[in-house]
Amino acid sequence: MTHRRLHQAHPEPISFFISMMPTQIGCVMQIERLDSGNMYQYILWDENGSRVIGGATILPQAERLVHLKNINVTTERRGKGLGNILLERILMDFQGFEITAEVFEGRVAWYARHGFKRVSKHGTLVKLLKPP
Repeated sequence: MTHRRLHQAHPEPISFFISMMPTQIGCVMQIERLDSGNMYQYILWDENGSRVIGGATILPQAERLVHLKNINVTTERRGKGLGNILLERILMDFQGFEITAEVFEGRVAWYARHGFKRVSKHGTLVKLLKPP
C-alpha cells in the first residue's frame, strides 16, 4: 500500500492510500482512499486504472464511530464481487470501529453477510450497525 499527501489550499492536508486487491474474476483492482479530515472517500478503479467503477463515502461521527453514507459499483460491473471487495477494504480500515449505515430493505441481507445488524427502520430506510 502506498501513501501520499496532497497539500492544497485547505488548512488540513488531504491524504490518500492506494491498495491493490485481487478479485474473484482474476484481475487486480485498485482502491484509492482519500482522507479530507471530515470524510473518507473510496474510489474503485478498473483493472487498467483508467476508469472509476465504484466508490464509497465514510463520515466520522464520534470517536470509534463512523457512518457508511454510500457504497456503489457501476451497473455493468455488479454481481462480480467488487462491492464485497470494497466493503471488506472499508471494514479492514475501520476495524475496531462501530459502523452505521442506512439502506433499503433489499440490501439488508448483503450487509448482514458482512456483520451488520438491524437497529431500526425509518420509512423506507433500515438503520444498520456493525459492532467493532
